[in-house]
Amino acid sequence: MGNGVAVNESNDHAMVEFDPGDPESIVAGIVDAVSAVAEIDPVEMEPLYRTVDPDALSGVLRPPNAGRPRQGDIRVSFEMLGLEVTVWSYGRVHVSE
Repeated sequence: MGNGVAVNESNDHAMVEFDPGDPESIVAGIVDAVSAVAEIDPVEMEPLYRTVDPDALSGVLRPPNAGRPRQGDIRVSFEMLGLEVTVWSYGRVHVSE
């Protein structure tokens, strides 16, 4: 779990921080957090693209171009492996049962 997954003691949720400007970091953060809560090896998980389009998600969460300030944070939620996944544009993924 390369993104610093923080899992609480009861193992019912995980939070990961990622670089919102790096699409690969967003995907890795989601996979790390989901695999931690589901207690499954990331290699054995269903690919993320079967749940949500990673390119579209990265496009929505990407920081605005220089000169175009964001008017607040964006939050995207979806279900994966029966878990609630929420991704924030400021660089955080939260997964819970």
